[in-house]
Amino acid sequence: MDLVELIIQIIVISDIIFLLTVIFTEKENPSKIAVWSIVFILLPIVGFILYLFIGQTYYSDRTFRLKGVKDEEMRQYKAQDEAYARTEPNPEYASIMQTMQHFGSLGYTKANDVQLYTYGEDKFKAFFDDIRAAKECVHIEYYIIRNDELGNEFMSILTQKVKEGVCV
Repeated sequence: MDLVELIIQIIVISDIIFLLTVIFTEKENPSKIAVWSIVFILLPIVGFILYLFIGQTYYSDRTFRLKGVKDEEMRQYKAQDEAYARTEPNPEYASIMQTMQHFGSLGYTKANDVQLYTYGEDKFKAFFDDIRAAKECVHIEYYIIRNDELGNEFMSILTQKVKEGVCV
């Protein structure tokens, strides 16, 4: 085996390792995995260097840094979640809590209220009323907001809350 073949094999093996790393570190973003896979295949050496400088994501650190949560606060939240799991009397709930913690989830809370809606009108009336009642922050995750009566009312309410100084 000559030197060129050895170098090619090392590059291919390295790319496979780097690709597996991307798959496991970027598992929450499939499109990112696809893009970096193509980059690794088309630009084996350059692709890895590019990934190190511009593509690498550490979700929990980045997410909490963007939200302004300091490391110490993050540790406190984790410790609180772990304490909830240890003191939970229901073994099924405790198991779910521990599983969530194992997969990096934070934010288990107790004393939540769940309301089942069977009609969209009822759901959105209560939803909009809750947003209107917000005093500090409104946290919402919707992927599609249409330019229709419902979507426009939603945006109008959020705009009003911003004008009132509520974090949206």
